[in-house]
Amino acid sequence: MDFPTRLHGNLTLATLPRQLVMANADETKAALTNLCSVTRHLALDMGETQFLDSSGLAVLISLHKRLAAGEGRLLLIRPHANVRALIALTQLHQLFPIYEDDLAAIQQFEAA
Repeated sequence: MDFPTRLHGNLTLATLPRQLVMANADETKAALTNLCSVTRHLALDMGETQFLDSSGLAVLISLHKRLAAGEGRLLLIRPHANVRALIALTQLHQLFPIYEDDLAAIQQFEAA
């Protein structure tokens, strides 16, 4: 599985698929883990991701742990309302910084 990606300095931005669920979690995790091997900081554009289940949350947590182990960061950009609600319900918004658009994420990343 390939994701549209773009590089902005030391931050790689990747666009996630419409759903991140059990059916595609392993493939998505493998692809994003490979991406983590070539970048230290990753921003996931979730604007098109309308549904996320517990398997999808596990992918995000795994990516966060992998990047944090290398002193990297995982950022989330424009999560759909359904996804944002699940992230808030599980208190994961305390783990993942969430931004409304690419520019806000890039500016905050560069300022840190």
